[in-house]
Amino acid sequence: MSFVINLFGDSIRYWKCTISDEQFTAFKKIKDKHNVDWEILLLNFDFLKHFGYAHWSELSDQREEKVFLLNSINKIEIKEKNKILLKINSDKILNNNSLFELYNTELSSFENTNLPTGKSFIIAQKEIGMFAKYELDNNTFDIDKLTFHVFSNKNIFKIEALYSLVYDNIELIIKKEDTIACSYHIDWLN
Repeated sequence: MSFVINLFGDSIRYWKCTISDEQFTAFKKIKDKHNVDWEILLLNFDFLKHFGYAHWSELSDQREEKVFLLNSINKIEIKEKNKILLKINSDKILNNNSLFELYNTELSSFENTNLPTGKSFIIAQKEIGMFAKYELDNNTFDIDKLTFHVFSNKNIFKIEALYSLVYDNIELIIKKEDTIACSYHIDWLN
């Protein structure tokens, strides 16, 4: 018997980036000259090509990360074959309005310490759609064995978001995703 966990709604895919102080000065000079936002400048392929980058993701030396927003609109769906067992508004996993914890949630914070020298920033791509589909090949499903790993950062993203799911002490792997990019945002860390 197999179980499926689907996450639908808004999410953010992001890249932590660092550029040298000299490169930042050159970027800022062009930004000010043309009076454009950072998003317009750093996501422009012609601009990046001038500085030796084929794509803005090359500004990052780390792999991309993604998080699922916890709000009243986003949905978490748990199914056994085609039968829906449980449907949850994603904000409910925070257990904010309950007398006792309904769901196992581990909270951590987004750290921006130990930044490399230079100017560090995050390129955030907001997406909508199916954030993730997870599959479990178990005979039974126990919601008490499911742990939602959540990070909270009111300084950078100003959100609380899910970054991984663990079932019975094993991190689940995303089997499928289907999202579309809606917007981009640049957040400077220093």
